[in-house]
Amino acid sequence: AVGDAENDHAFLRASGCSVAVANALPAVKETADLVTREARGKGVEEVIRKLVKHDHLIARKRSRGVLLGTSRGKEIYLSPTETVLIAGSSGIGKSTLATAL
Repeated sequence: AVGDAENDHAFLRASGCSVAVANALPAVKETADLVTREARGKGVEEVIRKLVKHDHLIARKRSRGVLLGTSRGKEIYLSPTETVLIAGSSGIGKSTLATAL
C-alpha cells in the first residue's frame, strides 16, 4: 500500500507492507515500513521498480502472520506478504475461509 496523507493511515496499517512517498506527511512517514526517495507518482514508480526486482526482500514482517498448523513440531504461518489461492467447488466454504484469514 502506498500513501501520503492522514486518510491513508488505516489503509497503510492494514497492508502487509506500507510505503510513504517522499512528500508524505511526517506522521505517515513515521508509521510506514518504507519511504521513497521520490515524491508523488515518481515515488509510486520507484516502489514498483523495487517490487519487480526485490519484492520478497523489502517487506518487513510485522508479525509471524496467521498460524496454519504444525509440521514436525514446527509452527507454520501464513505471512501477510504471501499469496494464497483458495480454490474448489461451489459451496465448500471458500468465502468463509477467505474472510477468516
